[in-house]
Amino acid sequence: MSRPLSGSSRSASLTTPLVLAGVAVLALAWVLGEILARSTLAQTLVSPGLWSDLVNRCGGQVRYRGNLSLGEVPFVPLLLAATMWVLGTWLLGSLALAWCTGRGWGWSLAELGRWGTPWWLLPAGFALLNVGLEMGWPAGEGAPLLYGTLPFWLSASVAGWGSTWMALSHTLSQSLSQSLSQSLSQSLSQSGESSTDLPPGEPARRPGDASTVGPWGIPWVVWLGMAVYTVVFTGLNWQLYHALRLPHGDSAMYEEHLWNLLHGKGFRSYLDNGRLFLGEHVQVIHVLLVPVYLFWPSHLLLELVQSAALAAGAIPVFRITRRATGNATAATLLALAYLLAFPVQFLDIAIDFKTFRPNAFEIPFLLLALDALESRRFRACGVWLLLTLLCQEDASPVLAPLGLWIALRWPAGADAGDVTADRQVRRGGVTLMLGATAWLVLVVKVILPWFRGGADVHFAQYFSDLGDSTDSIVTTVLKHPGAVWQRWWRPESALFAIGLLAPLGGLPCLSPGRLLVAVPLFGVLCLSDITDSPLHHFHAPLLPILFWSAAHGLANAGRWTAPAARRWLSPGTSPADARRFCLVPTAAWALLAALTSGFWIGVSPQSLAFWDRHSSGYWRDLYVPGERSRQLEQVLALIPTTARVASTDLIHPRFTHHERSYDYSSYRPIVPDDCEYIVIDVHAPGSQIRGPQDVKELRQSPPAWKLLPDHTNGQFLVLQRQ
Repeated sequence: MSRPLSGSSRSASLTTPLVLAGVAVLALAWVLGEILARSTLAQTLVSPGLWSDLVNRCGGQVRYRGNLSLGEVPFVPLLLAATMWVLGTWLLGSLALAWCTGRGWGWSLAELGRWGTPWWLLPAGFALLNVGLEMGWPAGEGAPLLYGTLPFWLSASVAGWGSTWMALSHTLSQSLSQSLSQSLSQSLSQSGESSTDLPPGEPARRPGDASTVGPWGIPWVVWLGMAVYTVVFTGLNWQLYHALRLPHGDSAMYEEHLWNLLHGKGFRSYLDNGRLFLGEHVQVIHVLLVPVYLFWPSHLLLELVQSAALAAGAIPVFRITRRATGNATAATLLALAYLLAFPVQFLDIAIDFKTFRPNAFEIPFLLLALDALESRRFRACGVWLLLTLLCQEDASPVLAPLGLWIALRWPAGADAGDVTADRQVRRGGVTLMLGATAWLVLVVKVILPWFRGGADVHFAQYFSDLGDSTDSIVTTVLKHPGAVWQRWWRPESALFAIGLLAPLGGLPCLSPGRLLVAVPLFGVLCLSDITDSPLHHFHAPLLPILFWSAAHGLANAGRWTAPAARRWLSPGTSPADARRFCLVPTAAWALLAALTSGFWIGVSPQSLAFWDRHSSGYWRDLYVPGERSRQLEQVLALIPTTARVASTDLIHPRFTHHERSYDYSSYRPIVPDDCEYIVIDVHAPGSQIRGPQDVKELRQSPPAWKLLPDHTNGQFLVLQRQ
């Protein structure tokens, strides 16, 4: 393919790029001033402490007006910062562009300045809307919605600039694409896998050097990304455990299930009033870890397996994207975007630092099911779907509409296979739709209540605004749709959608039919203040559908933008070359959107909060064991494993292998009669017990309990029943 912009007239003048750079500098300086002027706005990006530091470093000062914290910053430091950013990215980007393309630096400066610099004007759109809010338009709750989108405005500007750079360096993109495609072709031919499932118009791949391709035809760079993700998040989770920041509820209790099951106590955690866990959720997938758990009976095993499983989701993302686009480079970039997307990472470490949850396995399992479906491996698809259902019943609201999609859309624009076989697949879609719906009803109305002694499911309380039971909630939804609409029409619902779509660069929206599969569950999650966030775990079943949609949205973007690309590229460019030219920059857009949005929102080393000493996510405060961890060893040595122990949440994981492990908190305010010890983590975050005077057992029934001598420098209180 020829290089674009071959004429010299296009690169002769730097007038337009210089004007754009000047405007971008002024716009960015204005945006920075708007952000630093209000703590409520700045705190969507940084911690209050870092905001105050930034204001002071810019020569400004913080003033207080009632409940408001305002920053007064002179314009000159902001102008200097904006100048350094705009000129720095322009000059360094041009040097890299000249080196990659072999063009002169003058051409690179002109083209990157003309096409890349305007992206730094995008945040000014946010500032203009903010001015409109201050002037009273639009009325209502516009400020929370607008403020919540600030990280994504900044993310989009960086992603836009980076994808523009990638488009200008299209010769590099083309060479990378051809290298990977040729390597994949040889790898696939050696493994016996078909490589003919390319979109119409794509040329056949030629054999080449397979040094860039690893097992199963997956590029080594994707394997490296998976390895880094697994090591980083396993290490973080392990450090949370060692630093006594990992809770028992909704995390370590799953390890307790396995321990109790293997020791004749049943599939339960004593957090749930001693009943079997099947009264809470149909989550049994972690039982498959028992063969390994026999040799390593530790919660650390579960954390390792979950992080590795989430990382493995990059494999089906790559395969689905490669199949949809026919472009290995674009598929690689989207697979890496999956690993960097903060909605995925928050399933490994949630905003409340809850870690292991079985429904996180829904992501790789459902992605593998979709990959098997598209490659017509229907038995494998069925196995993966069954495993998905074993993770949690919340997969059913996604599988039912997926079945409907299969029934209506198969083969979804791809080359039709055998007519009879395709008809059977569509019938299978109907079966999946009906089966998933029936399973959800069976679980919610029969299985869970049976194990709860007839009581309603516990998660009905999440939707208490609509009713106090599942029946009353359904009645409200059917008879009072206005109440449902009111819940949907909230800034929180819009921010939830943006938080799911923006880290993928909005690509799922370009495959609306597939994206609709996620809408029913998304609508349900928006009905509760607890579940409408991508920072917890409730959104887990949505993610496979989003990445499936993103893969095909990327393919659609390539098809839809190819005609415009042909006009921009040099004459004689074929439609297939134009399409490939569009795919890599678009995939780079998604990768950079995931990377930069994760910088503003996250708890991993990718995020600013991880390095911000003022932040609640600061690495030294969270992941480094301190005095509490060291002194807990004194307590563990004091209490025999044959004892029945009640303990507070963050030290509860250390007692799950005792004869009984009860929860001591307001969640379970009554200590069981057979409890022999109470261990209280006095200095745990949020602890309301600071000394013996705060312990209700010592106040209400002092003869029954004895406070043991403190050998932990005041870190823990240990009570023994008399």
